[in-house]
Amino acid sequence: MRNYKKLFYLNKIIKNIKNIFLNIFFPIECISCQKPDRLICYNCLAKVHTRLNNSKLFSGLEMYAAYGFSIPIVRKLITRAKYYHSPILFEELTLHAITTLAPIFLLHKQKKIILIPVPLHFIRMQKRGFNQSEIIANILADTFENTQVLNLVLRIKNTSQQAKLNKEERIKNIQNSFEMNKNIRNNTIKTISDNINNYKFMIIDDVISTGSTVMEIEKLLITTLSVNKKDIMAVSLCRG
Repeated sequence: MRNYKKLFYLNKIIKNIKNIFLNIFFPIECISCQKPDRLICYNCLAKVHTRLNNSKLFSGLEMYAAYGFSIPIVRKLITRAKYYHSPILFEELTLHAITTLAPIFLLHKQKKIILIPVPLHFIRMQKRGFNQSEIIANILADTFENTQVLNLVLRIKNTSQQAKLNKEERIKNIQNSFEMNKNIRNNTIKTISDNINNYKFMIIDDVISTGSTVMEIEKLLITTLSVNKKDIMAVSLCRG
């Protein structure tokens, strides 16, 4: 475990040095209008359209999203944020979507809301340096009352990237990739289990397309914590 920590911090230092050089030779500018100093300027962000999308996935899991991934600027921002290590873009997109996502939280305000970020495998986490689902979840928890982030689930398989696979491959790729987080204190799990009907569980992801990842986590919550299916939902920035 100590070696993993050393690798993680070494990776962070290398990334910081890389970012310094990139900022010198490739100054930060708006992805949309090329105005300097921000990856997405306030004017361009204000033009990004949000609309609360609600649908049901194959398992019956209810799903909400604030953006459509078909919107070119949104697709560009998500791709830049995730694959070019720009976590600030997830912060910007989440904050911009708060008003659009608010009705979901108001609808369930009578329950304690637990946000479960879709976890990254530790190898992917080391490479990327951040978990975008955690960034989204933390902002939502800071914004809405009676809401907390709990990393109930761990990713135990370093799967291929879902975005590069078709629907059938995604389902197969993600099977048995998660387990309950044994580092969560037993009394926390017991409190949740003893009062399971008082909670709403929201699985948080950045983009949901086929939904195979969130449905796999849904299955785990039902089988291990006996969560009622109607008390689980998925919330994402984008509907793919």
